Formats: sequence, C-alpha cells, structure tokens
Amino acid sequence: MAKALLERHPYLLSQGKRNWLLGELRKGERRVEGGLPEAEFLEMLESIDSQAAIDLQDEDQLSVDGDLRFDLPGDQGGVLLRVSNGSGPANFEVSELDLSKREKTLTMPVAERGETWALLSLSGIPNGETVVYLSLDSGTKERVRVPVRLNAPEMGRLQVDIRSDDTGLPTPAMVQLEWQLDGSVRAPGSVVDYTRQFDSQARTLEQIQGSRTVAYPGFEPGHYWICDGPFDMGLPPGEWKLTILRGIEHIPVVDTISIESGKTVSRSYRPKRWVKMADRGWCSGDDHVHMQIQSDADAERMLVWAQAEDTHLVNILEMGDHERTFFQQRGFGKENRIQNGDTILVPGQEDPRIAHLGHTIALNISSQVRDTSKYYLHDWVYDSVKSVGGLHGYAHVNRGLFEIERNLSLNIPKQKVDFVELLQFHSLGTDLYYHFLNLGEKVTASAGSDVPWGGTVGEVRVYAYLGDTQFSADAWFEALERGRTFVTNGPMIDFAIDDALPGDQIDLGEARNSVRVRARAWGHAKRALIERLEIVQLGEVIRSSERKGKSSDELKLDFELDPGSGCWIAARAFAKDRSVAHTTPIYLKRPSLRFWKHEEVPELIERSLKSLQELEDVATNIETPSDMPAESGQGLIGAWHGRADRVRAKGMDRYEDTESTWVSNRPNRGYWSAFWRGTLTIPENHLPPDTIYLSASSEASVAIDGDLIARLDKRGEDSASVALDRGRSYRMAMEYQHRQAPLSYLHLSMSREGGAREPLPIDWLSFAEDDFRHAYLDSIGSFEEQRTLGGQAPQLVDRIDEARQIYGDLLGKWDAEKSLR
Repeated sequence: MAKALLERHPYLLSQGKRNWLLGELRKGERRVEGGLPEAEFLEMLESIDSQAAIDLQDEDQLSVDGDLRFDLPGDQGGVLLRVSNGSGPANFEVSELDLSKREKTLTMPVAERGETWALLSLSGIPNGETVVYLSLDSGTKERVRVPVRLNAPEMGRLQVDIRSDDTGLPTPAMVQLEWQLDGSVRAPGSVVDYTRQFDSQARTLEQIQGSRTVAYPGFEPGHYWICDGPFDMGLPPGEWKLTILRGIEHIPVVDTISIESGKTVSRSYRPKRWVKMADRGWCSGDDHVHMQIQSDADAERMLVWAQAEDTHLVNILEMGDHERTFFQQRGFGKENRIQNGDTILVPGQEDPRIAHLGHTIALNISSQVRDTSKYYLHDWVYDSVKSVGGLHGYAHVNRGLFEIERNLSLNIPKQKVDFVELLQFHSLGTDLYYHFLNLGEKVTASAGSDVPWGGTVGEVRVYAYLGDTQFSADAWFEALERGRTFVTNGPMIDFAIDDALPGDQIDLGEARNSVRVRARAWGHAKRALIERLEIVQLGEVIRSSERKGKSSDELKLDFELDPGSGCWIAARAFAKDRSVAHTTPIYLKRPSLRFWKHEEVPELIERSLKSLQELEDVATNIETPSDMPAESGQGLIGAWHGRADRVRAKGMDRYEDTESTWVSNRPNRGYWSAFWRGTLTIPENHLPPDTIYLSASSEASVAIDGDLIARLDKRGEDSASVALDRGRSYRMAMEYQHRQAPLSYLHLSMSREGGAREPLPIDWLSFAEDDFRHAYLDSIGSFEEQRTLGGQAPQLVDRIDEARQIYGDLLGKWDAEKSLR
C-alpha cells in the first residue's frame, strides 16, 4: 500500500508525509525483515482527507461514516476506505478498477476480524458523477454491496504543434506528457505504435501504451512516444509537464502547461538545433536496430521514428540464431532501401549470433548471408558478406558480451573485421578496442542502439564523414568502410593530424619527426556541456584539456607531436551529463614497422592466445552429432559438455532439504547458465500434482518428457497444468540463464486437486551430478547449438590453428623490430 500511495496517488499525501514515507520505505529495503513502523503508518493514513469509514460489525445494519462520495482530480485517482469488522489487527489492501472496461462492481477482500485499510485505485473515470459498487468480502459473512459515488471534473483540451528548426514544417518527435499531480504519464495523440513490428521480442520490454523507455544522458529515464505530427487531446485539469526530444543535435524542450476544465490550450514548439553536423560533412547513423519490415506501412512507421530522432541512416537488422531468424525483412539490397528526404533505412543482419563466440553484424548486403552448416566459421561469413557488397563487424564489443573477445582474437589478425560497436546502451568500452589497436590492427569505431533492447533509435550513433559528397547510402557506407567515423551520445568532435582524418594512415617515411595534432570537442550548456577533451596514443592519454569555471561550450587542443616509431592516435571527449564521444584512430606508420605498442606486444599476444584456447576447449569437448541423444522440445536443454577447469562457478548443485530451491554457493552476478537433466518419480502412495509452478530470478524453463511446461523470459513465475500418474518416472529438464540479477534462485512447487501450494518433494527428484554444468556463457546455449558446433568443431579448430600461426609470425615481427626502433 505504501508503494501504491507514492507511485500512483502521491497527491493524497502532504509533501512532508511523502518524504517521511519514502524515507521509511528505503529504510525497510535495508532491514532484514523490511516493513514499516505500523503505528506511524496508520497515523499517516488517518491524516488523508479523501477517505471514508465502513463498519461491518453489526450484521443487521451496515454503518457508513458519511456519504461514500469522492471528488477526484481527473480521469484517474485514489480513495481510501477504512473497513471495521470487530477487534483485531490492522490489514492493508490495494484494489484497482478500470471504469473504461464497463466494470461496475469491484470485489474487495476485507479481514474476517479487525480493521482493513483499503486503497482503491481508479482509472478511466468519466466526467461528472459515476456510481460504482464495492462488494466487501470477509470470507465468512455474506458479501456486503456498497455504492460509491465518484465525481470527476470536465476534461480540458491540449493542442500541440511541433515543427522542424530547419524547415519550419511539422516534424515527428519524441514526446512525454506527465501529470504533475501524481507523476503519471500518458500517450499523446498522434502516436505511432511499433509493438507488432518488434516480433515476439517486445514482450520482455516494459512498455506503456506503445511507449519507449528512453534514458538520454542528463535526463531521468522515462516513457516517451513517437508522435508523427500535431496532436489534439483531452487531459484532466492541472499542471502538465511536456518534454520534446529530437535527437542529440537538438536542445530538449521542457514546458509546463496549465490545463483547465472545459478550456483549450494551444502550443507550438520548434526544438532548437544546437548543431547541424550534416552541414560539416558528418552524417549520423545507427548500425543496429531491429524492426520487422514487410510492407510499405511498416517502412513508413520506421521512417517516422528515424526522423523523430533526426538520424540520417538507420540499419534495420534481421536477427538470427541456430534455429531461425527474427525481425524479418522483405528483402535486401538497394532495391529494398527506403528513403524519405535525408532519412534512409537500409536492411542488414545480426547473424550469426552465438552465446560463446559473439554476435556478428552485416551492413549494406545485397542478399542475406546465412548457412547454419558454417555458423561458427566467421571468416566464411566475412568473405560472403564482402562478396555481396557488405561490411562485416561485431556487436556489443564495448561490454565484451557473449565472449566476443574469442572471435576478435580469431578474426581481426586475419583482417576479417571491418568495424566494432564501441558505444552502446550509453556505455563506451575501449578495453578490447585498444587491445587490438595496440597489436597494430585497423578497426573502425561504430555504434548502435540495439532497439528494441535499447531505448530509442540514434540514442548512440556513429557519424560518417562524407565531406562535400552529397548524402546517400552508398556514400555513407564508403565513409564507414574508410574509418571516417566517430561515435557519440552527446558531444561532437573534430580530429585531424596534419590533413588526415579518422581512419586515414599517414606514411611517415624514415626522417619525419613531427606532426600537428588538432582536436575540438563541443556541446551545449543544456546538452553535452564539454568537461574534458583527451588525445589517446597507443591507449594512453598524452594530452588533455578541461573546462574551467564558466568557460565556453568547446575545448581545443593543437600541438606538435613526435610520432616516434609509429602509433595510432584517437580523440575522445566527456561531457558534464556523462555523454561521451570517441573517434576512429589515425594511423601513423614508419616503413617496415607496425604502428603497435611494441613494449606490450608479448603480453597482448598471450592474452589473445588464451582466448583462442578457451574457444578450442569449448569446440573440442562438445559431443558430435552422432553422440547426441535424440531429444527434442522447445526449451529442452542438453548438458554442457566441457572440461571441469572451464567451469567458473560451483553454485546451484543441490536442493535444500526443506524446499526445492537452488542455493549452494550460488554466484549472484554476471552472465552464466545452469542446465539440469534427471527424473521426476511420483510414488505409488502419493497423489500426483495437477499443477507445477516455476519461480525464478531470471530466464528459466522446465520440460517433462520433452514437452515444455513452464518458461520465464525474466524474473517471475509461470505455471502449467500437468497429467502425471502415480508410480511413473518422467524425464525432466531445467534451464536457468542468469542475467546480472542481484539474486539467483529457481524454485519448483506444486498443487494437488486444487489444494494449497507446496514444495515439490525432494525425494521425488534424482539427477546425476555430472549432468550439472554451468559457467559464465561458456555453456553451449541450446541443444541445437550443441549439434551445430559438434559438426563444425574440426573446421573451427583448423581456423584457431591458423590464427595461432599469425600470432607466432607477429612475435617474430616484434622481435625483428627491436633493432629498428
């Protein structure tokens, strides 16, 4: 009830009461038992004006303290009821009623004895007077039906027109409307809903009426809607906060609007552009958006989103795994590009995607590249992508997810990688990027939002330098291929060495000992105010400039540098709102020398060789397809077959005696998996369950005899009816995928003949300890994935050996260069 008061109806409380309640809730989260001090909480409830008392003690006469009539602030609100039913402890209930669904009666449980404080949360309330009925159910007496009269004020009206700062014409935008009374948000008129185009993947994402959860640096995360034009809508009276976003090149609009009953308010906005990078030759792009496009209508909706975020080129990626693809595109190649003015959508793919080898991206392809018989052979994938005119790179490199270092160690030395995602989910990650640059390898920096898992298109973006060339998809991809890029989620950055730009190589010759380095980073006081500009050489900051006091919105560096034996140099910037920018390097090369970090090469190679060994361990310890048991069923997972020294976490290897919960030494954080196979035996003298419940802290599933009976995509609970016989044994499989939750648990319970829930008895379960395997995404993610890798393991090992030979040659090169430096 306390959380419901604060989150849904804070206006019922004074500011002082709100602060007290919030403080007590935070204390409760830190206490072992939690809970609030009851006496103080009851005193706070008694101070609420919008409440009524009902006395059920007299069975012959219902006693109501005053008329059950409530004046509400608008089409939603809360009322508090105090229901007395004799002496006893205080009880608390929260009930919801949506009047837009034509519901007239709400059954509300009350305590058999004692006092029940009930918070009634109402929505969809029409103007004027409305009568609803409460059916008070104490569980023992006949239900008492009580009429409640609600009075809501007439709605006001808001008309909003949003225009482009470039053209003055109406433009799409990201919009949020927040009622200051209770902090609730609601969809503006004229919104575009993309839920259907997100395939089944959208089900795991928190959405309100098709909104997107956007978390721009410097802004609290919140629900925003994509509006495709002006809107006109009714709103309850009161103060409303309107926020308009148009991508990182525009200053957000934040306005407070007062709405009055029966009156119309009209507003026109023109979000101010603080920079137009296209005029400087830099055109923005997002390399990673998932969206089904099967029709012109699908494409038009996606164009609206790209225009709302002022992102010029958006790569729409069909996503695949070993078994299927998602977010289907109606085709690839130039004929399937969609363009409206200076906004272009280009189909591509994120496929292959492998839990222990990383996720690949192919951009600007003329046809799809997919062959599951070569799913682990990413040099083949690279060559195939190039043969259809595309660019090949890797996702999630900024965070090193899905053991991507293994793939980079395997394929970057072979020059089989064009770009990597350096910025995603507002996180800049340079560890792996600098590692391979310091080995003397050229790799372009890119960025992608990963919508729908990311918040919005272009929240992170890659700028490609086209110079005086007219913007087109071909010109943009040519610039990306050359490495003429920087990535950002706020600041803008210019970087040059002599006349060279990011991605260029400067051939120094033998005698040249000086180059001129110039960099400029800038933002805006209301967006990406620059705090620090840095020049990075071989992974180390060699020059920096910091903003002091209320100086200008830009920082500059301009200096001469001795390039020594060669190196790579990049620029990066950091803003006050924690947004960042980073360029692709400029490479400075001496004849016969690599531009690497020479003194660290042996350690760098050792790290990559270790990564290759991990990959070989996985590949050589997998069962071959002929050895695989013939099991099937969605979610049925085979055991992970790998060396014991690859298992990084013991955890979750037994049941406690008292309840069916995985508990022993469980690792709490990180990404890891647990798989279990065994038997469930129903004793002859026990009634079998008719329902099985699965509760878990993350993704989990349970299968019986090959049939999936319960599955979770995230923390929660699922249940299923089952038909099990006494005296029979059933094959049982469980899967748990941990995703950085603060706790890890998996709990099985059951009910019999509609009775109370009880733990699944421990002695009904048996399993072989050797069938338990789990590790931080070292696991083979599914039964089909095991079969796929088993068939390709010999070819993958051959490629690992080829990479080892390249690293051996690099060590020889490193040794030979000692005398030349």
